[in-house]
Amino acid sequence: MRKSPISELTYWTLIHRLVMPAFQTPHLEGRHTLRRLFDSWEEPADSSMILCRHEHGKPRLVLYAGLLHGITVGSTYEIFGMDLSDLQHPLATVTIDKVETFTSLLVPLDPVFLVSNKNRRVWYARLLKASGANFHQYPAE
Repeated sequence: MRKSPISELTYWTLIHRLVMPAFQTPHLEGRHTLRRLFDSWEEPADSSMILCRHEHGKPRLVLYAGLLHGITVGSTYEIFGMDLSDLQHPLATVTIDKVETFTSLLVPLDPVFLVSNKNRRVWYARLLKASGANFHQYPAE
């Protein structure tokens, strides 16, 4: 957290970057959770960003959204270092490899991305292209 300038932190990113013991689960509620810390005049965070985490040594990111949120296998996401997308360009492009009820697995198109950022755990994803659900229509008999 010390590496992030305070002007680039929102209340959400602050909570996501806390290192907490397993028995503590901080929660953040309210209408101004996307505001930047101590600055209500700046543009708030992008509400389309979804939290991701990189598990040490794994070749993927975990997206904290799944089937219940409409996530589909094959969708493409852009990865950002912060939830303030106006300050940056995407750092990587990933695709959904597996979808579970509440989480999904993201695989980078360029595997070097995770190797070169191996010490960073918190990322944010924004949908670039959704893969459609497969609907089959059969002729009525």
